[in-house]
Amino acid sequence: NHIAQTYDSTSRILMEFVDNPLDSVEPLYRSNNEEYPYDVHIHIVLDKLNKTISIRDNAVGMDRSEIEDLIVRVGDSKKRNQSWVNGQFGFGVHSFRAAAKSMNVRSKKKGGEHIEITINRDESTVKRPITLQTNFENESGTVVQIKDFEKGWDRIHGATLVAEIEKHFERVLARNKLTIEVMEIDNNGHQTFSKICAPFDYKAIVGAHFDRTLTIANEGFNQENAQVNIKIAESTNLDRNVRFFTKGRRVSDVSNLTSFINGSKYKHALWSHPQLIGYIDVGSIVDPVITRDDFRKSRGRDELYEQIYGMENELMLALNEEMEKYQDLSMSVLSSVIQDMVNRLWKNEEKVLDELDIDVPSTLELTKKAVKEVKVKRVAVERNATDNDKPKTPRKKSGLKTPFVLQFIHRPEEVDGTPGKRIEVVDNTLLVNTNHPEFLERIETNEAKQPKFTGRMGAYLAGILAEHYTEYKYQKDGLDPDRKKAYRDMLSIMMKLEAVFSKKVPRLQRSIKHVINNPTSN
Repeated sequence: NHIAQTYDSTSRILMEFVDNPLDSVEPLYRSNNEEYPYDVHIHIVLDKLNKTISIRDNAVGMDRSEIEDLIVRVGDSKKRNQSWVNGQFGFGVHSFRAAAKSMNVRSKKKGGEHIEITINRDESTVKRPITLQTNFENESGTVVQIKDFEKGWDRIHGATLVAEIEKHFERVLARNKLTIEVMEIDNNGHQTFSKICAPFDYKAIVGAHFDRTLTIANEGFNQENAQVNIKIAESTNLDRNVRFFTKGRRVSDVSNLTSFINGSKYKHALWSHPQLIGYIDVGSIVDPVITRDDFRKSRGRDELYEQIYGMENELMLALNEEMEKYQDLSMSVLSSVIQDMVNRLWKNEEKVLDELDIDVPSTLELTKKAVKEVKVKRVAVERNATDNDKPKTPRKKSGLKTPFVLQFIHRPEEVDGTPGKRIEVVDNTLLVNTNHPEFLERIETNEAKQPKFTGRMGAYLAGILAEHYTEYKYQKDGLDPDRKKAYRDMLSIMMKLEAVFSKKVPRLQRSIKHVINNPTSN
């Protein structure tokens, strides 16, 4: 029971019972040119009506002596000296004790007996296995049923378990002739969920790819390879942070491995970033600790970490380039949305707060249009730009149907280190400097460095846009007011702009986030 307490979640416990049949057929896989000799099925049923979880497989199965070893040889796994399999400790089958009171196991080897044993967590002795006269479901395999769960176990759902399996066994699921299926039965006995677990398709993800083979000397000074497959994805919502795998099974997110992250140059800024996805499969170079959430200290571990650390500068550079690209895209989308607000205000100032009711679908179409139009590339405005270098702007139309065209640019500092102007006017285009200290002080970003439009930023933009809005308004109406009236009018426009930004920003931000997180669908 003390060993079982090292497992901190029911889903992690269930991974052990999926792992056991995979380990049992691994020798067949390896001896058959890395292909299973028959279709291997693992079937998991979450039964809310009977309050049980069952794991059924058609793998190799166990005979009487192997089932007895579950009881008398805890901590002495027969897999210990088989470097190609994952279970090395002999504790995994007893992990059920952390979440449930009892476990029933039925198993059969090809041509062997149908054997059954029940283990009760609260009993000090376990009855010996018995032979059943009934037929087993398959020619060989095992059925495990866990029941009498602790409170809260029913929070596990089929979809959650599928996601966990697809992450934990991601590398193994890519093999042919392997099917892992999850079903869920509700409190009324109805099947409400059924899904076959699938491998993650990294080839379908757009982004810079880092595919490396690291050659490591293990404890015996033998050369072994670790496979690195990392991508800098365009999207931030893939939920596939880089993970360490051993023998095809997940050990931990790289960012959660204390022994690794302590020596990392960039630490969580790199390894926790949602756009950095992939895996590092270390094979048998290093061994996980008993809870399989870290690696044992060894010569192989130290060399492995050093070689991965050697990739960090290259990874961080590529990640920064991707973040800058999407920061520019975010700003372009944002400028399109603000432009639409200003244009509507221009058409009808008096009713602006009532009529500027922008719904998310229409705004989403607006942002999609902006994504298509913008070149995903930083607009580098050089310090000594010629007229040909200046951003091209639409020809100013008569009638001033729009007060100005808004564009965000990144202007470098001057040679003497002073910042560029906060805003410049080129024809009827306002160029807002996103590198100005006052802008940087007010802009907030998420973990992917994508800008978030906040109240402070709204107030800042309202202030600098109001001056030019008022000037264009006077030009349209042919007015030349005195200083006091100009100040009052500008203040009024600033208040209106700020009110519009404040009222509409939350909904607009959601639509902007959707477009940025799904760049290839626009």
